[in-house]
Amino acid sequence: MKVLIISTEPTPYKTDLYNAFCDIPDWQVCVFYALIKSWEPDASHNFVTLPDRKYHAYFYPGKGFWGQLVSTYNSILQLRKKPDFLIICTLSKLPFITAVLYAVIWKIPFVLWDDHFNIGTPNSKFIFAKIIRSFIRQLVFRFSKAVLICGNYGWATAIEAGCSEDKLINFPYVVDYQRLKYLANDPNSFIDLKDEIKNRIIILFSGRMIERKGLGILLSAVAQLLKEDIDFLLIIEGDGPLKHKYETMTKELNLNEHVIFVGFSQMDRHAYLLSISNIVVVPSTEDPWGIVVHEGMLMGKAVCASDAVCSARDLIQDGVNGLLFPSGDWAALKSKLKTIIYNHEMRFSLGKKAKTTAEYWTPKRNVNNLLSYLKQHYSDFKNIEIG
Repeated sequence: MKVLIISTEPTPYKTDLYNAFCDIPDWQVCVFYALIKSWEPDASHNFVTLPDRKYHAYFYPGKGFWGQLVSTYNSILQLRKKPDFLIICTLSKLPFITAVLYAVIWKIPFVLWDDHFNIGTPNSKFIFAKIIRSFIRQLVFRFSKAVLICGNYGWATAIEAGCSEDKLINFPYVVDYQRLKYLANDPNSFIDLKDEIKNRIIILFSGRMIERKGLGILLSAVAQLLKEDIDFLLIIEGDGPLKHKYETMTKELNLNEHVIFVGFSQMDRHAYLLSISNIVVVPSTEDPWGIVVHEGMLMGKAVCASDAVCSARDLIQDGVNGLLFPSGDWAALKSKLKTIIYNHEMRFSLGKKAKTTAEYWTPKRNVNNLLSYLKQHYSDFKNIEIG
């Protein structure tokens, strides 16, 4: 079976998933990346190292209007090769909308994969944007084989957007634990933090420097810890438009000796930073998923996340396998951090149970869930082997 994936920008976790598709017997997987990175103004991800690929891939910049046109044209060239099955990874750009139209017209079996549906007003200023969005969605809901969605929040938005619940498959963003573990132990990924660590509790924040990621809330919380003479080191991993603001805030709160900014990390250094941390904090005030929650839990860390992080709401039982705090409440965050900094046994227990929870969700499990659904509902997929 020839399988074509029309994908958004390459990331390690997408490579993990696409490699899992390659493990299906007789599946020949080709991935067309319609853009090489997110070109949004607040985007800071720029992955230049990725896991080894088991599939053939094409990469197109997809930047700007002309870049989108070039990407769309080349995606059509791939579609004209008549794949047996098509996976479309969003509806937010022209190449993906075109893929839906092509699949419907030429009757190519396809599924849509996305984290959630935007049920507000479209960002586009184009007067007919809402009408077009609704039309494309209805085509997907009617003609697709399934809609793959991230967690409970994504599920709810899909239903509100008009998708039948019978077509939905929970298909969250997850990572390959073996890859993460291997990279964490690779000496080539290390950065020298020996002088900064000094046997202190290590808190890790990993995310973009934008308002909704909640870094200001975390800085306010740890500033209060410092006033109570609690020693720690906060590693801030990531980049973005508000980086200078947060560096200034760190200085104003007298946190310079307890906070370091390491910038955006490729997957190897990211895995290493996860491995040396004791606590992973995800303080976002809005996040339709948040893959760092799964990563931290996989690595057996105590994850403390706001209740606005959808992956945390799905995966964490407060006080059992992680901690949840009310979104935007730095005082509650500070209290949670204080508790697990002082209570080593609790921190260890949370991490151990977190790992058990996170190991349940794997790229292979996502793939098998999709295959099971297709076998059950469509005769054309009855002979697919499930690993």
